[in-house]
Amino acid sequence: HTHLLAASAWVALIEGVACYSIGGITCEKIGAWRHFRFPAGEFTVWRQVSVPEHTIIEGIANPNEKDKTKKPDYHSQTVFVASWGLSDGHACYCQN
Repeated sequence: HTHLLAASAWVALIEGVACYSIGGITCEKIGAWRHFRFPAGEFTVWRQVSVPEHTIIEGIANPNEKDKTKKPDYHSQTVFVASWGLSDGHACYCQN
């Protein structure tokens, strides 16, 4: 299921320095670290999200099964989905 929390709210939280819980996303402050736990659901992103140092992002469950041929059950996983992507698959978007 698609998560109803607006992407702008949780993206701002991740990219910022605060640690609070919002819309099923919990944050725990441990020393200098912020540990975010996301619930099961689909979280849409429209751009790359910058994750500051000392930030942990954890989904609801491990999607890796022993049987690598099985597709993960997305209803019980945290899934981040890009709402749009590259306009030119052959362009070099990373500049060093």
